[in-house]
Amino acid sequence: MLDMKANAKLQWSLKAFALAALLTLLLLLTTYGLYSSWKSQYIEERKQRAQAELLNLRKNLFLLLGNQEMFTTLYGLRLEESLREGTVPNLEDFSSYLTVLEAEKQSFSFATLAMDGLIIDQYPEGGGRHVGFDLKTLPLYRQHVEHPMRQGSVTIDGPLYLDDGKPYLVFRYPLMVENKQAWGLLSLYFDMESFLLGAGLEDLSEQYQYHFSFSHLGGDENYTWGVESLQENNPVSMMFSYSLLTWNMEIAPVDSWYSGETLLFLYTILGTLVSLGAGVLSYLRQIRLQTFMHRSHTDSLTGLLNKRELLVQLQNELKGGKPFALALLDIDNFKQLNDTHGHLIGDKALLTLVSKLKEHLRRDDLIGRFGGDEFIIILRGCTQYETCVRMHESISHISVPLNDCSLAFALSMGVAFSPDDGITSEGLLEAADKRLYQAKSEGKGRIRCID
Repeated sequence: MLDMKANAKLQWSLKAFALAALLTLLLLLTTYGLYSSWKSQYIEERKQRAQAELLNLRKNLFLLLGNQEMFTTLYGLRLEESLREGTVPNLEDFSSYLTVLEAEKQSFSFATLAMDGLIIDQYPEGGGRHVGFDLKTLPLYRQHVEHPMRQGSVTIDGPLYLDDGKPYLVFRYPLMVENKQAWGLLSLYFDMESFLLGAGLEDLSEQYQYHFSFSHLGGDENYTWGVESLQENNPVSMMFSYSLLTWNMEIAPVDSWYSGETLLFLYTILGTLVSLGAGVLSYLRQIRLQTFMHRSHTDSLTGLLNKRELLVQLQNELKGGKPFALALLDIDNFKQLNDTHGHLIGDKALLTLVSKLKEHLRRDDLIGRFGGDEFIIILRGCTQYETCVRMHESISHISVPLNDCSLAFALSMGVAFSPDDGITSEGLLEAADKRLYQAKSEGKGRIRCID
């Protein structure tokens, strides 16, 4: 009898244990499913963010290469003028064109002038011994040199290794004389790694490892740069093509796509087994609500507040209820300035204006770039027209150094006052914009504070 009870109790215990084990297994499987789902979503979100970073890097590369391509063309045209005048150009005589690159582009290394494949001149002279280097000794001379000569326009190539062993990004311009006869080749050399870091890769490297592979003209030459073993980390990649350049860019997190946060989540999952996963659902919801996008608050060229942040600050000022003036200003005939002198001079004009504005604004005032050559100033506590007129007088006429002379330009300004001219950001901007165009219609360097 006792044996029968003992056997029944043992059987019941085994059934209970089996049921408990089954429930635990089901819960673990459910938990693992939730964990796998979260992990996949987490990795996908990080990869999307990495893809956005690559898109931004590619955009920066397009802008930098486009600006430098334009500069190379202008420089080459100037050398061709010298050739048409019957003078063999000397890079030292035109060094003023290159000092801009030396000052603003840390990646610029040197420039060379080649005739019949042989480098006959370079600038600066102390930047390495390249005079006398025969470009025909390059492994693929036809692709690297003869192809640009046939193109008849600027070509961009890289990386290219010269006798110093460094990788260079090369902008080449074929110099032509009368009847489109080829005379020689102008080449501007940029340190490849410095150029990429300056395009945004340096900031990117704080969070990501990177690997670049470069191929030339259908894959005849291939080079790599960065972490060779990056493929083991399942990187995100993006192709970049410009002129003769064909690059494949890959990045992956410095640690991994999932790291310490994954372990924390797993420990949270295990701790919720007693409460049947209630904590897991809450934690999953929090994870899904996390965002990895950060907002940029400043303009990349001037360092001032950008349009989005300006509108936020304007809304905050309106909520504060205190009076202020909103000034909208731009450079008169700025498009003509860009078309005549180039975007490099246009950018220099904008930076000169910003420097002038900072000198004459109070510490509490806000200034930002609204777009193009338009700027907005928020003058806190300003209610008097005279204050705005005095400020405009001090900045209305500005000059930019240009070689041996200076280039003068004027600024027009439209001003609106809060709350008299509007109690919303749209109303104030509309009033200021209207007065700006009224001022511009009256002439250059004018200001309007009333209709």
